[in-house]
Amino acid sequence: IRIPSPPGEEEKCAEAVKAEMERLNYDEVWRDKAGNIVGLVRGEDPDSPKVMLNSHMDHVDVGDVEEWRYPPFGGEIHDGGIYGRGASDNKGAIAVQVHALGFLLRHGLRPKGDVYVAAVVQEETGGTGTAYILESGEVKPDVMILGEGTSNGIYLGHRGGTVVEVTFVGKSAHASAPERGVNPLYPAARFLMALQEKLEDLPVHPDLGRSTISPTLCRTPGNSTNVIPPSLTLTLDWRTTTEDREFVMEFIRGLSRQVGAKTEIRIPTRHNRTYTGYEDREREAFIKGFITPPDDSFVLRMRRAILSVSGREPRIGYWRFATDGRLSAEMGITTFGFSPCDEEMAHCADEFIRIDLMEEALMCYVAFLTG
Repeated sequence: IRIPSPPGEEEKCAEAVKAEMERLNYDEVWRDKAGNIVGLVRGEDPDSPKVMLNSHMDHVDVGDVEEWRYPPFGGEIHDGGIYGRGASDNKGAIAVQVHALGFLLRHGLRPKGDVYVAAVVQEETGGTGTAYILESGEVKPDVMILGEGTSNGIYLGHRGGTVVEVTFVGKSAHASAPERGVNPLYPAARFLMALQEKLEDLPVHPDLGRSTISPTLCRTPGNSTNVIPPSLTLTLDWRTTTEDREFVMEFIRGLSRQVGAKTEIRIPTRHNRTYTGYEDREREAFIKGFITPPDDSFVLRMRRAILSVSGREPRIGYWRFATDGRLSAEMGITTFGFSPCDEEMAHCADEFIRIDLMEEALMCYVAFLTG
């Protein structure tokens, strides 16, 4: 927490994680091309399924420092919690995952199969780190357990999401002679009213809930108050359940036709560069959701581990936000989350993580990896 590590600036945090894995006597520790830190502890049986524990080193900005009771990079302990930016999203999980393997090694134990602990870069800006690990083939896990917040429950997936930019085409003119132009604000207004009426018709999933569309930005070229703008661009934040890319595009095209608007529709792309200089390929900002069945053998194994440590059946849930789990799930890797981090703490002022949940989570990981 005391090492700031926004996306693209994770190097010092990565050095600290790498040094800790080496201190704990991991069998192998390396920094990959993208800047992720990966530690390997070999299992008793090389033929047993390989496990990846995955959490991210980067974090969002602290926002208004005046809203924080404690220094955002202080890592201070108060009332049984560790406070600071990244405490619950996602550095608390890194600490627990790294030290769960350290606990095994310190007690002369080995996991059943090989275990990789991956502290990854740039989750907050599209998942560049996890994408590199999985797509490079350097590590081929059978199951990936995410450290995103679950408060020691088991999370089985999340909605997808995308950003859609809808540009309404007009014709510029002086505002004193509006008849000479075409004002794009009017069709944009009709579009928004029609969209509001359609929200209740969006798909509903029994576990993930209803899809949502939220208009978030409205932009026109220039800043003159006496000019009818040539265009207006609306940005929509769409959280999907079952919709694919074509559904999204056709939905927007249909609304445009309904209100008689001439529009251009695009899904933006991202291109990330990591602190090592690695350049990720351009990726469209369309994130698929995923769901892992609750009766999956790895999920049941984690349920037994949690029950054996805590004496309670874990809560089964789903994230409201997107995670790197979509990348592994799309590759057919069993994916779910278990973590002491709190989903509701993500991106908040006074972010913290409970120490008692960290201690419990560590022993749950130990039970899972040896069970």
